[in-house]
Amino acid sequence: MASSGDARVAWVESPLQLLNAIEWAAATGEPLDIMARAGLVQLDRTVAALVGHLPAGVTIDLSAGSAVNPRMRGAHSWLLGDVYSGQVKAMLAATGVRDTVIVDDGSAATSMADALAARAALSRPGVAEGLGHRALGLAGSARLAAAARRGRVGFFTAYPDAPGFVALAAAGADVRRNAYAWTRATRPVDAVYAEHVVVGTALIADGHVSRDAYREWLTGHADPSTVYIPHRREDAELALIADLGLTVLPVDVPIEIALAGSPTVRRVSTLPSSVVATLRVILDPEVELDVEVIPSRWWEPGVDPRLRAMLEALAEDR
Repeated sequence: MASSGDARVAWVESPLQLLNAIEWAAATGEPLDIMARAGLVQLDRTVAALVGHLPAGVTIDLSAGSAVNPRMRGAHSWLLGDVYSGQVKAMLAATGVRDTVIVDDGSAATSMADALAARAALSRPGVAEGLGHRALGLAGSARLAAAARRGRVGFFTAYPDAPGFVALAAAGADVRRNAYAWTRATRPVDAVYAEHVVVGTALIADGHVSRDAYREWLTGHADPSTVYIPHRREDAELALIADLGLTVLPVDVPIEIALAGSPTVRRVSTLPSSVVATLRVILDPEVELDVEVIPSRWWEPGVDPRLRAMLEALAEDR
């Protein structure tokens, strides 16, 4: 698609990052050229679902395989969807920080804000990173934190009241709330027709929560009228629940978009995950969002305590 000249240039690597970039453009009215990482199936499908509904001045380019490309390097201003990304860390190391807006990549945004506020390394919770990644994360954090204090980095987030974002705002960063007004008003995809929806999680695929415990949780929700929407990386787990009587409904777009247009949903059940903050905003007020605490016995040994603390806080924040 054609570029809009001096527009801010975005780099996104997931469907939720894409949605948040579009929400920023809709909220500010500013032009935005979105570069979406090529070759990611669900990202491609989300682009296809949203492209006919984009706000004025927003374009999407699916041709880039890397954030370190001439369009990003030559841009005067950026929007970034995931500063934990190895590609983004490499770009920050290669070019320094431009006038930058950072949007959420789910609940990991809170740990990012904590790291930047403390000038600690950008290290993704629950992931063991190599020495090179850690070195890039420390350099990227220092550069972004310094630029934020000079007013050159802003944040567009569903978590503006989280301690890290409060600290960044107090230090001079521009922190704005993402209210998902565009998604709620546009409702760009077909609605999910069900009264009760259970949302899948990546915690099992990532080895953080026991598969048997997950099956136990789903058994408590097993009912032919309940629709189960699996996480996009949930493959082996689906075979484990095939006999539970749940209606499985895979969707090709982020769950937030899929549920935004539903006139029938009255209850959504989920374990703590990145969808919680966005669903709290996007779902109609009369829909019950049931975020269930993960019992201690469900956790696999060696889970990053930062990840556990972050997810436990999500469940407690009613």
